[in-house]
Amino acid sequence: MVDRPIIFSGPMVRALLEGRKTQTRRILKPQPPKWATFCQQLQALYLNRGWAPSGLWQWCEPETTPLRWLRRWPVHEKGPMKGTDYGLQPPYAPGDRLYVRETWRTRAKFDEMAPRDIKHGELVSYDADYQQEPNDGCRGKTRVAIHMPRWASRLTLIVEAVKVERLQDISDADAKAEGARVLPLQDENDPSSWWEIEPGVHQGRCPRAAFRLLWDSLNGKPRKVKGDKPAPDLSWKANPWLVAVSFRVVNGNINQLDTPSPAARVFP
Repeated sequence: MVDRPIIFSGPMVRALLEGRKTQTRRILKPQPPKWATFCQQLQALYLNRGWAPSGLWQWCEPETTPLRWLRRWPVHEKGPMKGTDYGLQPPYAPGDRLYVRETWRTRAKFDEMAPRDIKHGELVSYDADYQQEPNDGCRGKTRVAIHMPRWASRLTLIVEAVKVERLQDISDADAKAEGARVLPLQDENDPSSWWEIEPGVHQGRCPRAAFRLLWDSLNGKPRKVKGDKPAPDLSWKANPWLVAVSFRVVNGNINQLDTPSPAARVFP
């Protein structure tokens, strides 16, 4: 079991609070080559002589007719492990605990103080709760989610299942679990209904279409070139490989939950 942070935007935080969001999809790193189109979870043999899914996933070419030897993707394409390791372990696993980081602020008197120096338990306001300026005394500067300390998080996600798939493999049911909802005054059982991810934004004829619009709004733009190698295309059309994480939402700070096992790795 691992404790680690995870960042969500304001609309997605509201979906978590409303109980609409129980899945999230994150880019798998590194991405396998284009020829590695078939993915499966490797099986592990345990002491009781039983086979069970492991935390490793493997890619290869699909079988052909006539059958031929399949290429497998070596996760380590350089260095001493080159060509020997064919299983990739995603960064999430069942049992992990994820504490949500979101845009936040505290009292103005702390504006010149680094987040790490703000005393544990100080008054915190969350921008996802407000359409205008907060009126609860937290009128300090807006602080980005990545700088939220562990103690200030108000939501904890308990990972229940993990799968690896391509972006376009998402179903309507999974898109609903990502937070898509039918427009007000419409019936989700009516095929003519429209769906949205947030009020008035990313609307589509089905949950999957609404999710596609949301995804491209976040990942569809050309990305900056990194060194001599162009950044990967992560758009819906490019259909990248993802880690789909299903979770249970706990309304509370991770430090208030049961103490993790001594073997758990804790991220600050």
